[in-house]
Amino acid sequence: MSDETRGYGLDVCELEQRLGYSFKDKKVLELALTHPSFKNEHPEVSEHNQRLEFLGDAVIELIVGEALFRALPDAGEGRLTRLKASLVSTKRLASIARSVELFGFIRAGEGAKKMDAVQEKERVLCACLEAVIGAIFLDGGFDEARRCVTRLFASDIEEVLSRQDEKDPKSLLQEVVLQKWQRLPLYRLVSSSGPSHAPIHVVEVSLPDGSLFHGEGRSKKEAEMRAAEAATNAINGRESKEN
Repeated sequence: MSDETRGYGLDVCELEQRLGYSFKDKKVLELALTHPSFKNEHPEVSEHNQRLEFLGDAVIELIVGEALFRALPDAGEGRLTRLKASLVSTKRLASIARSVELFGFIRAGEGAKKMDAVQEKERVLCACLEAVIGAIFLDGGFDEARRCVTRLFASDIEEVLSRQDEKDPKSLLQEVVLQKWQRLPLYRLVSSSGPSHAPIHVVEVSLPDGSLFHGEGRSKKEAEMRAAEAATNAINGRESKEN
């Protein structure tokens, strides 16, 4: 087996089986699995997967958005937007990438391979999954990409649809904080980093008692949702201990 068909020494035919798609051009899959950190350590490598990541991000958003649009004919734009944001979040995409054991096939630099930070590893997994979907779109067309994304996201879409009437995390936190302190939580953008096509935003939410919670996301809205979720979980955890 040549290096062209291997990531960390694992046969990418295994990955194709898990994805449910066989590439006509193996090189486009190899490119999708090549993280920028690998190119940085191997000057002979001319390309990495960020362009495919950009494409795959758009393809996933379209397919997931279409699935929600068809499944929820009475839902308004706001609800559809919130549900889509939940489904294409970094954390969710990283979880799907783990389900096909994607990290074992990624060509990454030594530092990235040994990373321990959960958030950093999630970013790599998310980016490479998007790149792989972009590669499927290029290699097999939109129908094949839709078939793959629909299968990979099936249980996540089902889960989101089953709780579609729940309040979004920001609304829920606002309700809890108003009831507890008669004041509103305050959100602040802490930082923005990463490439322009896939930025990482960190948002901080402060509660009236001085507690601070952080959330990270590909959009400011997603980061706010994650911060609100962390704050709500902490409040609920404190109250359960007190009781």
